[in-house]
Amino acid sequence: MAEELRTSCALYAYSAAARSCAEGVAPLRAEAPRAAAGGESPGKPAKILRDRAPSAEAATTEAPAKKKPKPRLTHFFALRVAPDALRETAGALQTALVEADKDLSKCVISPEKFHVTLGLLSLGAGDPDARQRAEAALLEAAAAPPPTVVFPGLDSFGDRVLFAKVEDALGDGRLAAVAAASKRALEAHGFPNQPDFAPHMTLAKTSKARTRRRLKIPKASWAALADAPAAGTQTLGTIELLSMVGDDGSGGYPVVAAAPLGGGELVTPSDGATVEVSAPRSKRARWKRNTRARRAAASEKTV
Repeated sequence: MAEELRTSCALYAYSAAARSCAEGVAPLRAEAPRAAAGGESPGKPAKILRDRAPSAEAATTEAPAKKKPKPRLTHFFALRVAPDALRETAGALQTALVEADKDLSKCVISPEKFHVTLGLLSLGAGDPDARQRAEAALLEAAAAPPPTVVFPGLDSFGDRVLFAKVEDALGDGRLAAVAAASKRALEAHGFPNQPDFAPHMTLAKTSKARTRRRLKIPKASWAALADAPAAGTQTLGTIELLSMVGDDGSGGYPVVAAAPLGGGELVTPSDGATVEVSAPRSKRARWKRNTRARRAAASEKTV
């Protein structure tokens, strides 16, 4: 009798253990799809959980579109300034900067590159029509009358850029008018986001110097020259499309196209010649000299 009782108890214990094991496995089976689906409640059908997961196509569609990088600026519209009247100011400035920091001599802009910027643009290889549009914009902007300007003193953009202030000599607003005409023409021909016009002529900038340390142009180095105006006035009679890269053989920016302000025909270089339009005598002389040099070099190559 005792033996039968022990057998019965053993069978009961075995049956209870089997039920407990079965109950433990069921939640585990339900837990697997729940964990795979990222937190769904136990017992959900795997198919439903899979349907809730975003497909690769949906994930690709919903991903935010990457912004296109802005094209690198390569050219600009400008009024070129004849350097002769400003050489004395530029020389005094260079001396003052070098006395403050010898490395600042690398920051000084060559007088042949003196100009007033009117607009910025990119003539990249990926836009074959860009030059044609730029020349059309230049011709439209050239309808504005030529301004006569003075350079009443110096100022700076922080401690990185030193410039000569540029103002209308006659107070007739022509400088602002040609800048506004340039901005309208550039934006109308597909060169948007033109900066607001800030009349200035850069004399020195730290980005021009390649040094291992961060350069600054201390105000104390040019404060004595701040209110010293450049001699005389200048009528800026030509608007030009200039390249930021290279030089024209005399230290200036290469001219891609030019047009006389007040209306006139667009002039572009051909066969290696330099653009030449009505300009101060000194600039005309440089252009002629540069043209003769290039033609002579071309003749030597063909001989």
